[in-house]
Amino acid sequence: MKVTTFAVVSLFMLTAFQTIIGGINPYKDYDVEYMNEFWDSSDSHLYTKRTTPSMQSVEIADMIISNDEIYLLRYWEPVQIEKSSMDWTEDPYDDWTWQFYYHSLRMVSYLVSSYEFTGEMKYLEEAKWYIESWIEYNPSYRNQASERAWDDHSTANRISTFIQFWDSYRNSSLQDEEFSVLFLNILRLHGEFTADSDNYYWGHNHGIYQDRSLLQLSVLFPNFDESPYWYEVANMRLSKHLKEDLTDSGVHKEHSPSYHFLVLNLFMSIDEFNKNYQLNNSELDSKIYLMQDYLTYIVKQD
Repeated sequence: MKVTTFAVVSLFMLTAFQTIIGGINPYKDYDVEYMNEFWDSSDSHLYTKRTTPSMQSVEIADMIISNDEIYLLRYWEPVQIEKSSMDWTEDPYDDWTWQFYYHSLRMVSYLVSSYEFTGEMKYLEEAKWYIESWIEYNPSYRNQASERAWDDHSTANRISTFIQFWDSYRNSSLQDEEFSVLFLNILRLHGEFTADSDNYYWGHNHGIYQDRSLLQLSVLFPNFDESPYWYEVANMRLSKHLKEDLTDSGVHKEHSPSYHFLVLNLFMSIDEFNKNYQLNNSELDSKIYLMQDYLTYIVKQD
């Protein structure tokens, strides 16, 4: 197994962050306790989980741990990728969609979900290894192993995975100050990347995934200096989707029932998050109501 020590990775990341965009985004020595203030304010938090804590997640996670078998989704058979040779350029199916889910770190979500389901530390340890390895080979969008590493959709989904990981990791016996600071720096860079309009997928559902991730990141990590700005950006873009993607009566202009339902579920997940944290968005509430009302018509045979 390839071993990456905290010291080597931290030095590598320090150098990488100092050179990103001409030093505009320097590596920051975050106070982990300060960054956890919001998380410690409640016994539990609500956020998007890309996989569900369940026995199915445990079975998938066990394959990862015992045989380095990576399962992403039902469309592809598991692939054995040995840790000793992994460099994040892997593309066994010559399929950019597989690469997208690979760099979304879906395997990490299975592992964290398994930790939540069983309480066994081995799953969290494995999740941390994959995150650390991914950071080593993809420290920034200017230094990445694959074009799928820092694209709009994989980055947005990886934010969700990172949030789920942090919730379990931050108060665990595995928590290490050096790795935590490293992780918070890469998480901040994810927020900066997603907030950049050049990296946003305008007029597409991918953009809504980006809005959701950036919104949740800004609320759950309010001690990032950039969080208030991220919050405003996420809501501004979301408002644009609500105005431009839907008719006044709440019908998605893609004119596909399945697409309408997909976008509705995305909006509802954002609305659920907002309500949990007492964040008002009357425009979103109104559109969800109209979109749900439309469902009563499209299920009719005529």
